[in-house]
Amino acid sequence: VDRISRNLLDFAAMYEELKDHRVTFISMNEQFDTSTAIGEAMLKIILIFAELERNMTSERVTGIMLDRAENGLWNGARMPIGFRWNDETKYPEPDPEEVKIVQFIFDEYEKTRSALQVTRYLNNNHVKSKRGGMWSSKLVHDIIRNPFYIGTYRYNLRESGRGPLKPESEWIIRENNHPAIIDLEVFQKVQEIREKNRKVWKDRQGGPGYGNVLEGILVCGICGHAMWRNKDVRNGKARYYFYCGSAYGHSQIKCNTSSIVDYKILDMVKKQIRLQIELAVEADSLLERMRKSDSQSAVYRMKKKETEQARDELQRYVYLKNSIYEDMKQGILTKDEYLTAKERYTRKISDLETEWNNKQAELDNFKQCMSGENRWLKAFLNFRDVKELTRDMAVNLLDKVEVYEDKRIHIRFRFRNEYEYLTSVLQSGNDVMGKEHRGLQISLASHLAERGGERGRENFG
Repeated sequence: VDRISRNLLDFAAMYEELKDHRVTFISMNEQFDTSTAIGEAMLKIILIFAELERNMTSERVTGIMLDRAENGLWNGARMPIGFRWNDETKYPEPDPEEVKIVQFIFDEYEKTRSALQVTRYLNNNHVKSKRGGMWSSKLVHDIIRNPFYIGTYRYNLRESGRGPLKPESEWIIRENNHPAIIDLEVFQKVQEIREKNRKVWKDRQGGPGYGNVLEGILVCGICGHAMWRNKDVRNGKARYYFYCGSAYGHSQIKCNTSSIVDYKILDMVKKQIRLQIELAVEADSLLERMRKSDSQSAVYRMKKKETEQARDELQRYVYLKNSIYEDMKQGILTKDEYLTAKERYTRKISDLETEWNNKQAELDNFKQCMSGENRWLKAFLNFRDVKELTRDMAVNLLDKVEVYEDKRIHIRFRFRNEYEYLTSVLQSGNDVMGKEHRGLQISLASHLAERGGERGRENFG
């Protein structure tokens, strides 16, 4: 049993799903009947001890690795460029050829004060990275900020490879743990330059209260590169604009997307979000009317009946499939006839299972929708009283904002599926809703379909 799972909650969820599909769990090693209460209890007891063993093993391994790090031993990780593995010492050692590249990167960055210029030089001169690929500004930044090059070994900094930082009290840092390939003075100068560049970049992105609310959301519609924001000061007045990084040499890809003043994009996004919020308010009002009418019960009964019919049909074919085995044993069917029928029933059962699952999901979604649990509805109603575009609003409501070379803007909202399902729910009540409300329902459903979803295009040319 402990081979299939060592987490009681994970196994319990899987076990319940097996039971829902009338599947019996049988272990060849542990001889107990899981269809009985005592058998199921024994199964869970075994899993509890399996989970305990897993946790204890994890604690022992973690302790050993921390002890190794405290002693300056290598615990395994991606080999930094400039180093190679030494089988005798079981620790990275300087690679003479790659050391030259690392030293050049530090020297060139100190001279140009730009990771982008260092990247361009390396790629233009066909200098390969550690993995033989192209260089990027991020890769250069990762190198020039890594204290491993001055002999400092760090361990246990993050929760996982790229997870959040742990408290500094849990870090393990050993200075002068291995030979340095970069002078400490050079490393410190480079860090000072990085800090100055960071402050300049932060200023370009906007001061306090004027951060880039579309960071990570606004992209070039031509090449897919992130749109960056910069500050242009003319006659003592600051003006911010967005531009495609690849169009201005920040990528190996080139495109023709031109820059655009930021407030035009921000105003457009805010306008389209307000329209979506208005739709959500209208939809919520109509749903409330449906809840108070008989139409909700009628639609629910219809969907429930369809779900039950799909389930009954599935059970009928499962019974038929099981019965043909007995027919073969009794000589009613030949083996070939049995195999042919079994294959046919298996395909039919697979199709019916899909249909039943879809009907059940539709029924569950309908109940959630009528109870106000539709994610699109909840997300947009949550910001009905917000007047200005905020970072929280952008992250929760926007999937992507694309800018094209002719300055067209295409906005993709989140929860597209939930939005489409809501319109289908409104439409499904047409035949059962009272005459008084039906006209409003059809009108709003059509209105939602026309104004919602991925709508949000405007040209600023």
